[in-house]
Amino acid sequence: MSRKYDIRICKCGRIHAIPDEKIEKALEADKNFLLICAGCGNAILIGADISPDWDDPSKDCYEMYSRNFSPYENIIINEDIFTGNENEKAVGEILYSHGFKVPMKTGQYATDFFNGRFSDRWYPDFYKIQRKDITVKEIMDFIDEYTHDRTTVNMDRFINETPDDILKELSSYWIEGLNWSGTKYEKISEVLFMMNAKEIADIWKEVVKIYNDTREINLPEKTMSEIIRKFGLEKTKEVFATVAAIKKHDGRIYGKNREYMNSIPVDSEIVEWRSGNPVVYAGLDDIHTTHINQLITELRKLDN
Repeated sequence: MSRKYDIRICKCGRIHAIPDEKIEKALEADKNFLLICAGCGNAILIGADISPDWDDPSKDCYEMYSRNFSPYENIIINEDIFTGNENEKAVGEILYSHGFKVPMKTGQYATDFFNGRFSDRWYPDFYKIQRKDITVKEIMDFIDEYTHDRTTVNMDRFINETPDDILKELSSYWIEGLNWSGTKYEKISEVLFMMNAKEIADIWKEVVKIYNDTREINLPEKTMSEIIRKFGLEKTKEVFATVAAIKKHDGRIYGKNREYMNSIPVDSEIVEWRSGNPVVYAGLDDIHTTHINQLITELRKLDN
């Protein structure tokens, strides 16, 4: 599938879907895009450093970044934000997003998102266990039910309240808290196991090593065969899909290769360009994107 949105899940549990064309418009104008969550006020600055393409200096290369707008200082937003200065690029557009709320089994909406899971801060009905004859089993059952309901998404309600194109996009990512089983989106999200960020970062470093060891023979099919021999087809697909998703605005991964990468489920948190994500520090530019695209071509052939 072709992804249409940049999906951002806020720490307050709201899901923001930024149309890709909005970000691309800002990047092409060498400006930043500012996302503000209407739920909690969290502000994220999205942009890219632009440099000439190594293979074709007449073309631009976009190195994406995403960071908190002003994590340590108070800041007044006025017209200057749209002109920029020597320290910061101008902001091309601000999206004040209410996002999409995630309903939980408690009947309330999620108030938190952490480590792939949604939760709410629903206060349980303690009066139900305020009896003199209460048993330990009843108390433990009450706690178990409370914990389950406040950490389990009501998928039927979520699907009913969320637009279809957003659901299709979300189901193409692996988000632990969203269980698509038994829904029409299950096929899109089908995946047995997802690696964590450190595992993907470690494998990518090994991919770079294999690439460097084989680059002199200049045969991408040999390099990819060696990568698959060491890590297996499924892990290789997940790693390259993750790298391609992080480089989603890089036009050097294109056509059938981009469609192929977009068809592979990836973890929505791991593809965010942010501090604390080990994948973005794993040497994603140690292999030129044009050569990554060549390797993806060979991966696609071997996956048929």
